[in-house]
Amino acid sequence: MKKMKTFLYGLKADKYLHCFAGMVVAQVAYGLLAIALPKWACMVLSVVSVAVVGGLKELVDVKYGVPSWKDFVATVTGAIVELPIMMLWN
Repeated sequence: MKKMKTFLYGLKADKYLHCFAGMVVAQVAYGLLAIALPKWACMVLSVVSVAVVGGLKELVDVKYGVPSWKDFVATVTGAIVELPIMMLWN
């Protein structure tokens, strides 16, 4: 447990923001896709959409910021964390 606390306290605020953004994009994508697709497809496509949005954001950072694969991983992690919540919600 101590190792986990040390790890979580060591993360920069930027990673938490990326994780939260991934959760939001996944939820919005799921909500929009749920109108016409089955539950499993909505979940898969919501994670894919988060990966695409996170990847595009990092491509923009190549020119205008500092790209980081860790930011991309944090964004996709937000979508993966959101999956059980989406499963319970519906």
